[in-house]
Amino acid sequence: MKTLTGRQKIVDTALGLIIPVSLVLILEFATSREIISPVLIKPPRETALTFVDLVSSGELWENLRVSLLRVFAGFVAGSSLGFVVGSFMGSSRRIEQYVAPLFHGVRQVAILAWIPLLIIMFGIGEGFRVVFIALSAFFPVALNTFEGVRGVPAEYLEVAKVFEYGKIRTLRKVIIPAAVPTVFVGLRLALSMSW
Repeated sequence: MKTLTGRQKIVDTALGLIIPVSLVLILEFATSREIISPVLIKPPRETALTFVDLVSSGELWENLRVSLLRVFAGFVAGSSLGFVVGSFMGSSRRIEQYVAPLFHGVRQVAILAWIPLLIIMFGIGEGFRVVFIALSAFFPVALNTFEGVRGVPAEYLEVAKVFEYGKIRTLRKVIIPAAVPTVFVGLRLALSMSW
């Protein structure tokens, strides 16, 4: 693998900026000449000035703080519930028989299709937003946890039987650690869905 020199890195960065900068300049030209209505698309210059105003007034940071707290609360709630449901479904065939039909049926509904029902149930306040984010995080974590728990090699479970582990200890010492990589895939997907 060839390493890049400092000059080559600068050239590569400059080449990568050509298209975005060109698009911004074209958009600025088109909106200032009213080829594209400034009512439909704001000129980049105006957007930059608004950004500077929001930063200097502190309003941007306050809104960012509120949004991050909202995403964090929904992500933690949805992921935690998804982990619990996925663990139970994966470790017990009986629980899977009861829960899986409803789970798989509900997860087929597009996440945006839940908005009207959630608005009816929670209104349009902060509760709705957190629940919507939690719902977005729930399904990827539950599904990946289920797959991870169900995919634990049989040899691991046999070793747990040899050591005479009970169900809880087997879950805690063998199943959950073996499922961690798959659970983290679900968490990564859940975080992107939460955003």
